[in-house]
Parts: sequence; structure tokens; C-alpha cells
Amino acid sequence: MIESAQAWKLKVQILQTDEVRQRWPQISVPDGYIGVYEPQSGYLRCEQAVRSWIVLAERAGRARLFNCGVSEIGRNGELQQVVTADSRCAS
Repeated sequence: MIESAQAWKLKVQILQTDEVRQRWPQISVPDGYIGVYEPQSGYLRCEQAVRSWIVLAERAGRARLFNCGVSEIGRNGELQQVVTADSRCAS
């Protein structure tokens, strides 16, 4: 986390175990651990994001494939192409 923050020039706060416990008592932090806090960060509601992308894909007439392994991801000219055991889809 710290290396990534440095690489992307993110402002983070390094917190010692006790500082993490004081700030967020609901989080159980083992002794000797540190916290890396990025005040400008947020969070993503993953399930909602995925549902939104599915809706957008449907509106754009794109294929939806679930529960199938992807064997290849590539390009077909200007199109993105995903290859599964059952299908080859481009968008």
C-alpha cells in the first residue's frame, strides 16, 4: 500500500496499531500491525456497480455471459473480444 501510494503520489497517513484502534474501535487490529489511511479515498459498492454495467451492456446490445471460463481476451480490429468455451463475443 505504501509503495503504491508513493508511486501514485497519494497522500496517506501511516498509523500505528494504537492509533488505528483509537480511530476505529470496531476494527480488530493485531499487535504490531500498522494502518495506511488515505483521506481522499472512497469505496465502491461492487454489486451495484456490476448490476449497472450489466444494464448498460444490455442497452448497448452486448452479450452477457455468466458462469463460463474465459480462455482468451483480445482484439478483433477495433473490437474487444472475449473467447469462452461456448462463444466468441466482440464489443
